[in-house]
Amino acid sequence: MNFHNYAHNVEAILINPKWNTTNKDVKEDEMTLDLFKHLKFSHNLLIDGLVLVWIEKEILSKVIEILEKQDLTYVENVCWVMVDETKRKCTIYC
Repeated sequence: MNFHNYAHNVEAILINPKWNTTNKDVKEDEMTLDLFKHLKFSHNLLIDGLVLVWIEKEILSKVIEILEKQDLTYVENVCWVMVDETKRKCTIYC
């Protein structure tokens, strides 16, 4: 999937998929490393932006490798706050 078909010069992309790290019995709503490799982040999409990916530690190095092949740089220890639609309940991820 080429995201630049949908947006240009965004500040951030948050990807929080349901990971299947085994590649066994992959369901339609699950992300695998093979599927993740097909996500393309062009320079028109992210000029100075961030790609935030929630991942399992066991695949960290593989995800970094995939993103570095697209000239993206790994930044460690980024935190974000996810707020529900009422903006009353939040979850902090660090």
